[in-house]
Amino acid sequence: MILTMTVLSATVQAADWLSEFFPEADAVGEALEEPPVVPVLQNGETVGYVFETNDIAPIPAYSGYPVNMRVGMTLDGHITGIEVLEHSEPIVLIGIPESVLDDFVGQYVGKSVSQRVRVGLSRQQREGYEQVDAVSGATVTVVVMGEGIMRSARRVARELGILEG
Repeated sequence: MILTMTVLSATVQAADWLSEFFPEADAVGEALEEPPVVPVLQNGETVGYVFETNDIAPIPAYSGYPVNMRVGMTLDGHITGIEVLEHSEPIVLIGIPESVLDDFVGQYVGKSVSQRVRVGLSRQQREGYEQVDAVSGATVTVVVMGEGIMRSARRVARELGILEG
């Protein structure tokens, strides 16, 4: 069995995120290969999954490299937590505090994979879209991060039978 380093690291480092992403969970299961996710368990039963965006849908951001995030998702496709793991974004490295990215991704907690999410305000509120605030000076970065979160979550949800289509 070949596992990506990121999924394997998610299992090893479960103590870092488990209580934040899934407060009632008590363990993680064996990492799956397809999709590359780690099951989250409560009393031996799967209650959700955790994955890294670079394992599922790496999308190059402003720097040309993807922003890797750990995402928790329930069995009904709701996001329970997100942690920015790694990025090479110049504006964040030299200007915008990391906490701003943490606040940005926090807006996705509670969103469903079936929702359509749009970053930033527009003059026309598009019906059927959930809006999240952009980050001034890092618009490209956060748009790509948002797309990475939702694209990865949807792909995992489809492969696990949570979302049809």
